[in-house]
Amino acid sequence: MNGTKSILDRISNLISDDSKILEEFNNKIEETNKNKTKAEEEKKSFEKEITIIQGDIDEISKASELSERFSNLDSYIPGLKKLGNSVSLLDDLKKELDKIPEQIEKLENNIKKLTNQSDDRALIINEAEDELSKLDVEISDAKRYQENLVDLVNLAKSGDINKTREEVVETLVHVGFTDKEAIAAAKVILFPEDDLIPYFEGDNKIEAVKEEVVEDVSKDLNEEETPEEKVEETVETPEIEEPKVENVVEEAIEQTPEEDDEKEEVVQELQEVVEEESNDIPLDEESSEITLESMDDDEKLSPVDVQSNKDYESIKKMINDYGFDSSKFSNEDLDDEEIVRENINFILDKNLNKEFVYKYPSIISDYGLKKKYDFILNNLGKKEEDIQLTPDILASYSKEDLEKLFEVVKQNNIDPKIIPLTVYLKGLQSFLRNYLLLSENNIELDDNQLSKFAIVLSINPVDFKKSLQILLDYKLTLVKNDGKIAIMDLAVKDSELANKMDMIINIGEEELLKYYPEVLSGNVKDLVNRLIFLKNSDIPYKTQSHNKVIYQSFVLHQDVLDKVLEKHIDIDEVLDKDETNSYLKQLINNEELINELDNMNNNFDLINNSYTEDYKEVLKRINGKYAETENTYIIGDYYFSKNKVNRDINYLVNSNTNIDNDIIIAASLLHDSRLSSDDMENVINSLDLKVM
Repeated sequence: MNGTKSILDRISNLISDDSKILEEFNNKIEETNKNKTKAEEEKKSFEKEITIIQGDIDEISKASELSERFSNLDSYIPGLKKLGNSVSLLDDLKKELDKIPEQIEKLENNIKKLTNQSDDRALIINEAEDELSKLDVEISDAKRYQENLVDLVNLAKSGDINKTREEVVETLVHVGFTDKEAIAAAKVILFPEDDLIPYFEGDNKIEAVKEEVVEDVSKDLNEEETPEEKVEETVETPEIEEPKVENVVEEAIEQTPEEDDEKEEVVQELQEVVEEESNDIPLDEESSEITLESMDDDEKLSPVDVQSNKDYESIKKMINDYGFDSSKFSNEDLDDEEIVRENINFILDKNLNKEFVYKYPSIISDYGLKKKYDFILNNLGKKEEDIQLTPDILASYSKEDLEKLFEVVKQNNIDPKIIPLTVYLKGLQSFLRNYLLLSENNIELDDNQLSKFAIVLSINPVDFKKSLQILLDYKLTLVKNDGKIAIMDLAVKDSELANKMDMIINIGEEELLKYYPEVLSGNVKDLVNRLIFLKNSDIPYKTQSHNKVIYQSFVLHQDVLDKVLEKHIDIDEVLDKDETNSYLKQLINNEELINELDNMNNNFDLINNSYTEDYKEVLKRINGKYAETENTYIIGDYYFSKNKVNRDINYLVNSNTNIDNDIIIAASLLHDSRLSSDDMENVINSLDLKVM
C-alpha cells in the first residue's frame, strides 16, 4: 500500500500547478538566465576595457612617430650639449620612446587576454541561449504531458477510463516516471476503484451519495398532500409514488462508481429508509386498498428510462451506410449524431483512410477535427497530401496543442513548413535540438534531405553534438562530393565514429574522409579490407581531378569490385586489433595500461578536455623522428591517427603519473593499430623507445 500511496502522492503533485517537474524546469530556466546575465555583464565589461586599452594604443602609436624624427638624434648631441639641460631632457624622451614597442606589445597582450575572456563569455551566452531554447521546448512538452495526465486522472476519477496501457505509460514516462515505475502507476490509473478514486475523492463519497439520495426521497414523501386529499386524488387518477422511489434508487446505482456488492448495499439501505419513511405515513382503509398488486397492468406506471436518449442504432446504421464498419465503434465514440455525420463526410471528402479512423474511432466525434485540419494546412504549412500520409496527427493533438507546438517552432526561428508532420508525432524536442545544432555549424539540409532524415533527427538516441564535435576535432566536414550532407554520420556514437576514422587514417587514406565522409555510416572494416587488398594487388583505385581526390566506385562497393574482378573474393586483410593489443601488453609489459586504453577508447566520457595540450610535452621525446599531416603522424611507412594518439597520451599522462614517456608513446601509437608484431617492433626501434 505504501508503494501505491507514494505513486498517488507523486501523481497528485504532477497534476498541480506547482508540480515538481515544472518546478525543476523553472529552477533550471532561472539558473540559466542568471548565468547568461552574469556572462553578458562580464562580456560588456571586458569589451569596455578593450576599447579603453585600444584608445591608449592608438595614442601611444601616434607618439611613436617621434622616434622616427629622432632617429638621427646622436649627430645633434654635441651641439645640443652646449645648450645645457636640453640634452638630458632629450635623452629621457628617447628612452621613453624606445619603450613604445614593448608597451604596445604589453597592451596588445592585455587586449588578447580580454578578448579571450570576452569570447569565453560569448560562448557561455550562446550555450545558455541554446539551453533556454531546449528548456522552452522541454517545458512545453512537459506541460502538454501534464495536461494529458490531468485528463487521465479525471477519466479515472469518473470510473470511465478508455485509454490503453501504452498510452498511459507514455504519458507517465514523459512526466518523469521510469519505465518500471510507469507500468506500476498505469495500473493504479487503469484500475482506479481500489486506490485512485478514494485518494482523490475521499473514502466517504459513497456515504455522501447515499445521504443525498435518502434526503431527496424523504423530502418528496414529506411534501405529499394530507392522507384525505391523497386518497381522493388517487381514486380519480391512480398514480402512486413507489415507481418514483425505484427510479431514484436506480439513479443512485448509476451515480455510484463502486463495485457491484457496494452498489447492492447502497440500494438495500436506501430501500430500508424508504420503507421506514413510507410506514410513517397514515393511510385510511380506502387508500390502503390501492396498491401495485391491486392495479391492472395498463394502470401501472412504466419506470422512467434513465438511459441516454441517443439513438445509437440509428447512428451505427448511418455509419454503415457511409461504408464504415460500425462494429469498430463503441457507444462512447458516438457522442453526437450530427457531429458524427459531419466528421464522416469530412473524412471522406479529404480522402483520409479508414484504417486511421478505426485506429482512432473517437475521431468521428471530435468537435475540433476541421479546425485542426485547417490549422495544419494554414499554420504548419502542410498540404492535404501530407495529412493523408500522416493522418495520426489529427488524433494525437488538440488544436490548442498544435498551437503550442507552432509557437515553440516560431520561437526557435524555424519555418514550420520545413518540419515534416512525422516529427510532431515522433519527437519535436529532439528534432529542434539537432536541427539547431546543424544550423549553428552551417550544415544546411535541403528539403529532400530534411524529409528523408527528419525521423533520424527526431528519435536517434545518439548525441549529435558529441559526434559532430569529433568530426570537427578531425577537421572534417559532412559535405559529400555531390554537395549533399552525410547526416547519418552523426547517428554514429562519438567513440565508434572516432575508431572508424582512425582505421582509415592508419592505412594512409586520410583523403577518403575529406571527400567521402558518408563511408563512416557504413561498414568501415570491410572498406579498409578492400583498400588493403587493392594496395597489395597494385590495382589503381584513386586519381586526382580539380584539386580533389576521386576514389573508384569499387572502393566503396564490394559488388562493383566483384564485377571488375569478374568473381567474388572473400577479403580478410585487416588484422585483429585484439591480437595486436595482446602482443603490445607483452611488448611493454603492462597489461593494465592497455586495458585502460581499451576502456577509454570505447567510452569518450572518460576524456577530460582540460588537458588537451599535455601530449605536446610527451612528443618532444621523439622530435624529428616523425612527419605529420593534418590528421596523421607518419613514422617511416606507418601511419597513425593524430587525434587518437593525442587522446591516448593525454589520458595516460593524467591518469598514470609514474609511467615513463617512452611507454606512453609506444602504447598510444600502437594500441588498436592493427599492426603485426614485427611492424610494432619496427616502429619502436625507429623511434628508439625504451619499453622494457
